[in-house]
Formats: sequence, C-alpha cells, structure tokens
Amino acid sequence: MGCADSRELDEPKKPEVSGKPHRPGRKERSYSAEISLSQSPDIPCEMLYKDVENSLGLNCFSAENIVKLINSHSSSNIITEENLINVLSLLKINRSEIMNFYANFKIQRDKKSSTYNTQALKTLIIIMARGNLSTKAQLLFANYNSSSEQVLDISSVMLMIEDIIFIALEVIPKHALFNSPDNSKIMSEIIDFQGFKSVMSNHFLILLLENRKFITKEHFFAKFNNHEAKKLASPHGMRKCCLAFKGKTHMKSLTSPERKSSNKIPKAPNGNWGKLFK
Repeated sequence: MGCADSRELDEPKKPEVSGKPHRPGRKERSYSAEISLSQSPDIPCEMLYKDVENSLGLNCFSAENIVKLINSHSSSNIITEENLINVLSLLKINRSEIMNFYANFKIQRDKKSSTYNTQALKTLIIIMARGNLSTKAQLLFANYNSSSEQVLDISSVMLMIEDIIFIALEVIPKHALFNSPDNSKIMSEIIDFQGFKSVMSNHFLILLLENRKFITKEHFFAKFNNHEAKKLASPHGMRKCCLAFKGKTHMKSLTSPERKSSNKIPKAPNGNWGKLFK
C-alpha cells in the first residue's frame, strides 16, 4: 500500500505528486521504535487521528480520480462490498486492515450488510485524498447536487455538513480509540466532539447559507475562499474548530459566572436547524 502504486491513477501534471511514499528520517524511525503511539499518554490525540487517516492510504491518490473510480463501481449512491473491495484492490490498498473502518459507511449498521453509502464514502475520499481546495469544493458540490439545477438546497447542505462531521468528529476518533482502547485523552475528546456536533452543524450551515434556503454553485465555490469554510475540506480543521468552540464555552463560564447557561450546548428547534431559515 505505497504511494508508488498510485501513479497510474494519479494526476501526472501536478508538481506535488510524488511517486514515492514518505520515508521517515532516522529521528522519526527512532522515535517510533521507542514509543508506541497506541500506548503513550503523551502522544497528542491529533497525531493518533492522523495515524488512522494515513492507514487508509487515500492521501496517496487524487480525490478526483478515486471519486471517478467509485462512481464507475456504484449506482444510486450504493456500492456493494464486492465492488468496494475491487476499488481498494485497484488502488493496491490492503483492505484487511481497514474494512472495519469502512463498516461505518454501511447502509445498515450490521455485520451481514454488504452495501455501502456511496455519497458518504465519496465525501470521505474528497476530504482525505489529495486535491486543491477548488477541486474539493467542486467535488463536494457535485456529490450533493441531486438535481439538474446548479444549486444546493438547505437539506443537501445540511446532509453534506453532517457527513463531514460524522467522518471528522466521530468515525476517525472512534477508530483511533479502537486502536488505543485505554487512551483517556481520546475518550475525553470523543465526548467533547459528540457534545458540540449540533453547534458545529449550525455554525457551518449559517456560514454557507447566511439567510438563504439554498446556495448556488458559484456562491458555494466562492465560500470556500473563506478561512472558516475551508475547514469543511479538512478533518483536522473540523476537529480544531470544534475544540475551539469548547474553549470559548469554557472561558465564558469562567468569566461570566452569572451566565452559566452559556455552558449549555444549544439544540436545534425540534432537531431541525432549517427552521431558522424559514
């Protein structure tokens, strides 16, 4: 599962394409040999999350090319397990170590289910594989644009945000915990991520739509030039944003004791933030 195997599927014109996998230097190898990432309490959680992300092998390939490959093996936003395995085999990715990760994207969450949600899988690919911000924005828009009109309605935008949050704040951290079951830092952050999921959804929904019920293709692309909106294309950026919300909430509780209610995480009316835009 090396980046060298990605050359046939990759974009040959991009200067940043490397035909060789990252080879750690002597200091990195020594550090890895002395310290187990899964056991040391001093290793930052984000490093463990990144380890999970790297284990998928998607960062060796162009997001655009993998999305095309997934599309050619699926229909109606569904891909069978057999076809998913075929895609991973074509990419020369060792599936034996990561199928439990992909189980999070099954249509039905049970061991017997053999179909996967292609839309959510493509979102994973878009935010994990290589590609510039403009390309990622185009791929995300196409992934959630279910009509011939070049707009995303509020329900499509909400679904996109929820899928990204699901990947960045739930699937990746929980898989890191699966690899490091005794890591109390990861456990604590997972609780924080779960608690602020609705806050994150609301934040990015308002950021993209402002006071509208839809967003045009051009406006969507322009939004990704916004420093905050860029985080939607980065699992690390999403987690950093979430922890920043936690920090701000904590500071408010310390500096404004009379406003302890600010510590409470707001909930959407009847579970639907879309009502804010009616």
